[in-house]
Amino acid sequence: MKRLILFIIPIIFLAACGFNEDRAREESQNQLEGFFQLYPDKEELFEFDKNASKDDSLNFIQESLTDFFSTEFLQSIEELPEIEFYGNSFSQTNLFFLTREVKGPIKNRNNIATWKSFKPVDSIIKKEDQTITFLCQDVRGKGITIEMIQENNQWRINKAFKSYEN
Repeated sequence: MKRLILFIIPIIFLAACGFNEDRAREESQNQLEGFFQLYPDKEELFEFDKNASKDDSLNFIQESLTDFFSTEFLQSIEELPEIEFYGNSFSQTNLFFLTREVKGPIKNRNNIATWKSFKPVDSIIKKEDQTITFLCQDVRGKGITIEMIQENNQWRINKAFKSYEN
């Protein structure tokens, strides 16, 4: 009897500690929605010039957003090449949440990084990897796919992929 109990207890414990898909979807979606709601869409975040755009971006991310990103995602941002000055300075997929606005007269223009909000519209759970992938869409119909993982008991953005445009 003792052997049977010793055999059953670990099985019950492992079953209770397994990957709960419903809970994982809810918690990760709440975290992702919280990230997108940190700032209103088009909110001005910081000003930058062409010589320091990457440094300014990294400073903003390290001061404000690290709790939302996995270690791997933060490292991928740090390893990005120097940010382009012309066009959308934040066109790299891992900077999907930033966009560039230009303000001021032609001779004295200011480059402003603004927030870009998305909304999760669908999700796929990969139970074997314990990841959740969200298809997200902005107000203009552009899409991004975001993979989330649990790191240090918190759901975090781990990867971002360009998806689609309506």
